[in-house]
Amino acid sequence: MSLRRLPVAALLAAVVAVLAHVAGAGFDHAPGAARAPGLLGSLGAALALALLGAFFAGALRGVRPAIATHRIRGKTLAGLAAGGFAGFVAIEALEGHLALGGALRALAAVVPAALLVLLTARALRRSAGRAGAWFASFARSRGAAGAALVASPGRRRLAAPDSPGRSGARGRAPPFAA
Repeated sequence: MSLRRLPVAALLAAVVAVLAHVAGAGFDHAPGAARAPGLLGSLGAALALALLGAFFAGALRGVRPAIATHRIRGKTLAGLAAGGFAGFVAIEALEGHLALGGALRALAAVVPAALLVLLTARALRRSAGRAGAWFASFARSRGAAGAALVASPGRRRLAAPDSPGRSGARGRAPPFAA
């Protein structure tokens, strides 16, 4: 795994850890005991930021063709499950419990939870990217003012509408006209 993907992998492992805690302890108490509101709030905010990042990536890059293989790699699933179990142990330590006490149900639930989180994250990332690409195409169809909001195809930076003061060429169509 690259360092670029590590924050997202850690976020997904935290989601797996919360699901494993629910499988292990049920809904008797929230994960993290007294720190539950902060833990779950920051987890929700990080998930929202990840979805926003996928939306902007779709707006800036467009929809990319699907990769030929849609199979889930075993090492990805194993890494996510291991990270989720490590997160479960950390949550139990926050609660003051023995880290592996009563963790058999959580250990059995980590792999299905990791698979569920992986499939859900993949679908949400794809949907957010498509929504961002739709927004970019909608903004480009609205002329220069809308096209200034999104990147033009082939560029990695935000495009600004051409103005006579910046461009030496006059009397040509703007680059965003279809």
